[in-house]
Amino acid sequence: MMLEANKKIVISGELLLEALAHIEFILISLHNMGSYYHEKPTKDYQRATTDFIDNENVTAKLENVRRILSENFDASIGDDYMCVLKGTWKILSSGNHEAFLA
Repeated sequence: MMLEANKKIVISGELLLEALAHIEFILISLHNMGSYYHEKPTKDYQRATTDFIDNENVTAKLENVRRILSENFDASIGDDYMCVLKGTWKILSSGNHEAFLA
């Protein structure tokens, strides 16, 4: 059960555009690399994506997106909310991300 305060979160348009810009940059870049390396050796694709993640600070961009999306959540955790967090973590750690998004 989600805390009532977290059922509606407001994010400024400026911050939302910042988050979307990071996501679009990452998705478009990965798509373009996938298209370019489609018929090339897998190790070349893996090297290119690893270099992209490192050189373009993808982890920092994703951390920024996470910060933007989560900064307005009420961080107080009750027993019910802890169950939600544990269930979410279980799904995400299983690698079944589609179940989380459904």
